[in-house]
Amino acid sequence: MKYLTKTSLLAVAGLIAVLPIFLAAHLVSASGTATLYLSPASTTVAQGANFDIDIHEDSGSDTVNAVQANLNYSNNLSFVSITNSPDFNISAQSTGGGGTVTIARGANPAVSGDHVVATVRFTASGSGTGSVSFASSSAVVRSSDNGAEALTTTGGTYTVTPPTTTMSLSPATKTVSKGTSFDVAVYENSSTDSVNAVQANLSYPSSLLTFVSITPNTSVWPIEAENTGGSGLVKIGRGTTTPVTGSQLVATVRFTGASAGTAQVAFTSGSGIIRSSDNTAEPSTNTGGSYTITSTSTPPPSGGGGTTTGGTTKKTTTTTTLPKSYTTAPATGSTPVTTPADTSGPVISGIKVTNVTTKSATISWQTSEPATSEVDYGLNKDLILSTTDGTLASNHSLALDPKELVAHKTYTFVVKSTDASGNQSVSNDMTFKTGGLQITTIEIAAAAGVAVLGGGVWLAAAGGLKLGGGMAAASATGGIYIEPKPIIVGGGSPPPSPVPVILPQTAPPPTTSAATTKAAPPPAKPETATPGKVVGPKDAPAPQADNQTLPKWVKKK
Repeated sequence: MKYLTKTSLLAVAGLIAVLPIFLAAHLVSASGTATLYLSPASTTVAQGANFDIDIHEDSGSDTVNAVQANLNYSNNLSFVSITNSPDFNISAQSTGGGGTVTIARGANPAVSGDHVVATVRFTASGSGTGSVSFASSSAVVRSSDNGAEALTTTGGTYTVTPPTTTMSLSPATKTVSKGTSFDVAVYENSSTDSVNAVQANLSYPSSLLTFVSITPNTSVWPIEAENTGGSGLVKIGRGTTTPVTGSQLVATVRFTGASAGTAQVAFTSGSGIIRSSDNTAEPSTNTGGSYTITSTSTPPPSGGGGTTTGGTTKKTTTTTTLPKSYTTAPATGSTPVTTPADTSGPVISGIKVTNVTTKSATISWQTSEPATSEVDYGLNKDLILSTTDGTLASNHSLALDPKELVAHKTYTFVVKSTDASGNQSVSNDMTFKTGGLQITTIEIAAAAGVAVLGGGVWLAAAGGLKLGGGMAAASATGGIYIEPKPIIVGGGSPPPSPVPVILPQTAPPPTTSAATTKAAPPPAKPETATPGKVVGPKDAPAPQADNQTLPKWVKKK
């Protein structure tokens, strides 16, 4: 919000007094019409994706200074956040969840024509048709008489398509002999969506298959988060700083047939493909594989020809042919080298908040090892907003989205960092406050002529000018009164009694001449101060009589 000027603040004070009126009850409609509508009114969204809807008001030639936009939305949509509009720069209500969104905004100066009131972000959480409509409690308020415009509202419908992303195994079926090793390739296909991470968790029957090794596709997924196998479970987590689309090999898993039977290898919970645009997991269709292990074992090779005596035919060993789309060859049959698992998260330290303005803030911190960066933040402990960087680093710095910040608000945040082994550390809750002017309901005492200006400034007819951080007024002895703490008069509360510090004025020493010495002129008669007048630096403030009429927030001593 821009800082308000002296001339506009009184108009804002009147507007703020109006906002609670239509929060509690409907306003009486008078002449004039306005429209509330959504843009886009319809679109197609993939399940799991986020999308934004602008709330517009169009008052035509009428000038309006406040809007109440209350929305209802279907259960296959999930509320994410609300972003303010610069045209409606005063915020009174801003909540969402549970099928409703409540937004109250004021405009200073007042506006006419078509303007965006706010932007609401939803997640398409279920397939089908989603709907967003205006509740009957919505209103548009004229600035001329604070009356409600006759209102027309238009909602929107949004088609949510089923997931198109897939994860699969190749080959999906295979027959091998007991004791034979074979490779299973893990693929992800995000179609046209850009993705930057994948988690593939596989289950397998340990009585029929023995896990041997994992060979990741490091040319596409160079960042390793998880790479473990054994006891019936394989976990593969890979990432990249260069998002990819289409079908990509994630890794190759090698098994050995342990016993005869049919082994089912399936994707388990926790598997997912991460969209790079918002770091959200895309819903996907996952297909496992079925592998038949025969009871015939492959005998060890003997020296000499291709057969052995006794009528038993020796099986000729062949090299497994890899799919052409492989970019990394699977490991050979050698025993993999294992290292102790990293189970400790990075140590987070040195959290700082810098570059704080009305619409900006930068969070920085350090970690004891290379890790990712994430800041979750919000106006309460729900922390519904987030900004991330998947790059592994020890020094972290994230600038928060200026569209998500509101002036003069206290935000709660945590920082998160995840190392290459998938161990995450989270800081304690911390807070910061954006800059700007907080506007509250103002009571104006007409008898005292009180007005409130931006940044802690007040004027009173009884005399004195208060500029946030110091009050300047004349003293009887020619000094300057300086009050260390600013006073903001609002809500009917009296300002505290100032404790002045007198800084005597000093004058240059008189000059004398050997020939002539001029006498100093007599002191000027002090000017009598009158109510409503700011006494200048050379005048003394007028004393207040005991029976003087005081503003209602001033207590008589």
